[in-house]
Amino acid sequence: MPTTASTTSTSSATTTNTNTNLATEIQREFSLTSLNVDAEPEAVARLVEFATVFSVSPESLASKFEGDLDKLIAAKTPLKVSAVQSQRPIVNDSDLMAMLNGTGMENLASQRPYGQHKAKLRGANQSQQQQQSQLSQPPRTPLINASTTNSSQISAALSAAKSIPPPKTPSSTFNSTTQKQLLASQQKTPLSARPSTPLAPPAVPFSDRQNKGKLDDLFNPEVPLSTSDSKTPLEISLPPGQQMHGYRYMFERLAEKGDLVDARIQELCLAVDQWVYDNIIVNQTLDMDEEAIQPTSTQVEDSDEPTFKALANPTIPHHTLFYTAGRIVAESAERQATAQQTEPKLTLDTLYLETCRLLGSGHRVQIQLSETLLKRHGANLFPGQILGLAAVNPSGRLLIVQDIFPVPRLDFATTRISRILSLYENEPSRVINMVVAAGPYSADSLSTDAPSYEPLDELVKVLCTEKPDVVILCGPFVDEGLAGWKEGRYTATTESCMKKYIAPALKRVLEASGSTRIVMVPSTRGMESEWVGYPQPPLGSALGEEARVLRWKQFGIKEMVATGNVVLVPNPVQIMVNEVVVTISNVDSLFHLNRDGLRVEPEATTLGTQTQKLDRFGSLFQHHLTQRHLYPLTPSSLNPSDPTMNLFAIDATRAQSSSITLQATPDILILPSALKPLVKNVDGCVCINPGTLVKGRSGGGSYARLCIHPLDIAMLSGIVKTEDGGEKKKVGEKRKGVDGEEEGCGTEEEGVVLEHNVASRCRVEVRKI
Repeated sequence: MPTTASTTSTSSATTTNTNTNLATEIQREFSLTSLNVDAEPEAVARLVEFATVFSVSPESLASKFEGDLDKLIAAKTPLKVSAVQSQRPIVNDSDLMAMLNGTGMENLASQRPYGQHKAKLRGANQSQQQQQSQLSQPPRTPLINASTTNSSQISAALSAAKSIPPPKTPSSTFNSTTQKQLLASQQKTPLSARPSTPLAPPAVPFSDRQNKGKLDDLFNPEVPLSTSDSKTPLEISLPPGQQMHGYRYMFERLAEKGDLVDARIQELCLAVDQWVYDNIIVNQTLDMDEEAIQPTSTQVEDSDEPTFKALANPTIPHHTLFYTAGRIVAESAERQATAQQTEPKLTLDTLYLETCRLLGSGHRVQIQLSETLLKRHGANLFPGQILGLAAVNPSGRLLIVQDIFPVPRLDFATTRISRILSLYENEPSRVINMVVAAGPYSADSLSTDAPSYEPLDELVKVLCTEKPDVVILCGPFVDEGLAGWKEGRYTATTESCMKKYIAPALKRVLEASGSTRIVMVPSTRGMESEWVGYPQPPLGSALGEEARVLRWKQFGIKEMVATGNVVLVPNPVQIMVNEVVVTISNVDSLFHLNRDGLRVEPEATTLGTQTQKLDRFGSLFQHHLTQRHLYPLTPSSLNPSDPTMNLFAIDATRAQSSSITLQATPDILILPSALKPLVKNVDGCVCINPGTLVKGRSGGGSYARLCIHPLDIAMLSGIVKTEDGGEKKKVGEKRKGVDGEEEGCGTEEEGVVLEHNVASRCRVEVRKI
């Protein structure tokens, strides 16, 4: 008896180890295809049963199951048990063996090597000519890949085979535990009695959402809300340099990309150099001779090449404190040894500083943040950040940082006084009312036609009631992230969704108020835009004028665009609403910075009863202003489901163009994000995250409402009257400078320019829809 028990125990342990190894091998093979079963232990267990009972290798099992799923998707068949049955009835062992042997199926494994992902319907690696040719073709449903396959799809396919009896061969007697369980599964849940598995309905219908109209955040509550009865539309203009036309991408030379990166590092390092020289070096040498104020880097006389006056090369030894600048990168010894393509996550151990060619020949040096710095100020860094440092480098190989200096932000946008007076000549007390909303504007539905645009209808009701002067709608308008598109359930096309749902909503808003103008910003997640890279031209852009107009007609917005009631702008964009400068970037850079950045909180210092800590959200906005860039993260954020791929493509040749880089600090910065909706005053710039209109699968999101009161037109008119006498008056209030001190706005007159000081006359509300 003991011998029998011991033998049984040993056999059981051997079987368990074999199944564990087989499960690991199956997970590895499925991860190399477009399927992913890592998060589905039940699916893995079922696949182990198939491989064991039918003696099928994990490689064949993965490729054949992927083949059947792809055929269902290509046929636009919902991934249900009944759909699997209709495509390939599996009622006995011969049916399953026919599937595993590839009878009547394409062997996808022989068509492409493992590890190579199938192209998405809209990929960043797709040529412009291919995208343009697809406009005239009927819509196709994307193939399932690692980023679009969910657990329910795999479970649906595997569930269809749960009723498979074991093969009726002499070797298949029912003395196997696995076989008995398989047969019991068949008897308990016969296929005829098993219901289909449609998409699970939302946990809470959109109409039953909570906290309707709730105020999420309020900025400047002392500024009153005011409406305007004017019938004259406000003036909306775009400065030069915006990405207004389509372009051909994927034509980038490596040397050209390197030159552009180096030019950006050098430009911001020179800005840091000037600030350090003016605010530190000069102040430290006020009591010294003129000869004591000397540049620390080599200069060439009579040369047009820029030089550094205060910064030194950080890659050579420095035994005393010195100042330098460069770009933060993540590096590791393992990556250098193995030549990995992906960069490691930014940590205190992987911090490196990359210099420009002019300052340090483009070399990198490791950074160590001192304990004093971390305790007093903490750290708030991210890959691609350009900054100044005060440090020592005794060996030339390790930079020990004592202090960090951000790049000084640009001056605020300005307008001539005469221009402001002309804008408000007939209505000197007119306020500017704006509403900002970001997509998605639709939620998943059980319909096989199209998603539900009920959230958009609710927003239209708000707009028709409030009648704002300007409505800023950020995409996506047809969201590619909805499960219905991924699973191939929706039969509608992008054009039909735009024409059936978006265009009528725009018309209702315009009919409710004759002075409302609508600004539409595309999104990298929107199926309505042919350009998946960043920056994006306006909606409907094409390589030719006729194709662009045809696209507007297909969307049903041609007449509204032609009359100027709907303004199509690129992503990102810097626009002027009268004198107010508004900058919008419709990429979730806040979320990417928050996820990929390195943040170390300082030790709490108590002043009275208040604890001083870094403002996380304020610093995320501030990164855009100090880096003078609307996507400062370099490289762009990686896809969590596939670390070898980026979440979206950014065109390197245009990453440093005026369409993405800031030319001046805007009055209002709008960055829609999945993070908490809020409003922040960052050094005089009103920074807004309006949130998204839909949260999760169908939850109610949020939008932002702005009320901007005009400047003192009477005072500005008085300044113009004194022009003949040459009198100058100070205009505007004091604002914080780069170093945190209060500074005046200077003296202004009619022929000069004036800062808008929007932060003091603007009220912002962020509300639930």
